[in-house]
Amino acid sequence: MTIFTIAIVVVIVMMLIAMVVIVMSIVMTIAIAILVVTILAMMSVAIVTQ
Repeated sequence: MTIFTIAIVVVIVMMLIAMVVIVMSIVMTIAIAILVVTILAMMSVAIVTQ
């Protein structure tokens, strides 16, 4: 019985870690996309001003 409960707890913890990793990767990709868009916008503004 204790082995089963330990296995269930381990599975739940691993699922939570996987969820956190997925969320972090999504946030990182969104942040990188926002950075790229802002850099492109600044470059286009600089080209227009020149």
